Amino acid sequence: NLNMEKTLKNYKEKANKEILEEMASLKEEFDKTKSLIFNLTHHLDSVEDEYNKLNNEIKTRKGDAK
Repeated sequence: NLNMEKTLKNYKEKANKEILEEMASLKEEFDKTKSLIFNLTHHLDSVEDEYNKLNNEIKTRKGDAK
């Protein structure tokens, strides 16, 4: 965001209101990103579990189970 970059670059010269608005925007972006990472992590774990389940079944069928 170009406006965000301008605010962050010159934050010492910005009014409190502008800084507080930018902080709110950054907090919102942080929360959205954190939520996405959390959801993707759970999805990745689920995909890995399903893959491992199928992989173990193939190993059992081939007689390679350990």
